[in-house]
Amino acid sequence: MASMAVIIEGREAAQMSTALHGFTAKDIFEMGLAYDYMYDTWTSMHWGDEFLGKALIATIPIGSLKDAQGCHICVVGEAGIGKSHSQHCAIKLIPREYKFNGTITPQSLYYSSDIITPGSIINIDDLVWSDSLGATIKKITSVFSNQVQKLSVNNGEAILESAVERPTFWISQVEMQADEQIRDRFIIVDIEGSKERIEEVKEFMNRNDRGDGISSSELDMKIEVCQNIVRILREQGVIEVVIPFADRIKTSGNLRAHRMFMDLVKSFTIFDFMNRKKDDRSRLIAIEDDFIRAKDIFDGIGGTSSNKYTSKERGILQSIIDNGYRASFAEVSSKTGINEQYIRDIVFGRGKDQQQKHGLISKCNALSYDNKIRPYKLRLGKDVDMGPAQVELIPVQDEISKHEPIAEEPITA
Repeated sequence: MASMAVIIEGREAAQMSTALHGFTAKDIFEMGLAYDYMYDTWTSMHWGDEFLGKALIATIPIGSLKDAQGCHICVVGEAGIGKSHSQHCAIKLIPREYKFNGTITPQSLYYSSDIITPGSIINIDDLVWSDSLGATIKKITSVFSNQVQKLSVNNGEAILESAVERPTFWISQVEMQADEQIRDRFIIVDIEGSKERIEEVKEFMNRNDRGDGISSSELDMKIEVCQNIVRILREQGVIEVVIPFADRIKTSGNLRAHRMFMDLVKSFTIFDFMNRKKDDRSRLIAIEDDFIRAKDIFDGIGGTSSNKYTSKERGILQSIIDNGYRASFAEVSSKTGINEQYIRDIVFGRGKDQQQKHGLISKCNALSYDNKIRPYKLRLGKDVDMGPAQVELIPVQDEISKHEPIAEEPITA
């Protein structure tokens, strides 16, 4: 098996299908290629969106991680550019017993223990936030590793219901319009909607329609192997991971962003659990390669921040800056190419529920709206911060030098 791992190393993802044909999920684990195999299978079905695919796959083992805070994905973008397809391709890789793919009502998660198992992936397409749904998901994700209980009354009797522990949410929306506490729990990933990407997707679809892509029988085999990979992960129970170099990991985001990143590092450790050492307390030991892989995803999606601006929101803010920190909706539209009404929806939110009113103006404290003089203007303070959180690993020598005393120069006569 070791020689096979060497052959695979450095290959393009598209070549992995042929190289690993006939190998079982256990074989792939032993070669340390579980994550790569699952990502390769996803790329067989979905074109582009590299870091979205990597993020979706990387969050799967977090449902098996002890004391995790959770790492949830929100895919945003215009209709018809692949949000739903990206998620549906990923959810196919999860066995039936470890996923829920559909819609939910606010209280249904408290009554789903017979349907949704601990550590499951909950995939919700085109989610619309409401206050009650937001409150439920905030409670569940705030105590990710433990059950959230709800006490209700039925026919005069108290009934205690519980939501399952360690669920990972994959959701999609046109815009992430929800309050700060909800946004803070998700990694937001934009789907690119450029004309060039659309043409590339069409060519990918045409190639499959011509029969030049992966065959349906081979794809079915790969999906089955991926589902068995997930089964093997879940069979290990709840896994504890330690990061010996945790003190060297520096993030510029808030505490929740920092914790999500650390959970992502540990996720890669779990993906390679068969080849990792354990400490004297039977905890898996992360290595620096796990950090590199997690950082690759964070850098690829533009990091994360408490504001969680989407690409369109950042574009609107930048257009106001370029216009001298004051701009009308018409001026923003001219600079961004976004329809004026759509800009209003992004800025002020849409719908009647309070969660849907959390548009850009509620996310960005530096943004205000001046409706005293026509044309009405959007104003932006010069202290606006659009930068995402960054992560880095301090080199070992730099860390040592902080604690070692500086040798004094010898005194000579």
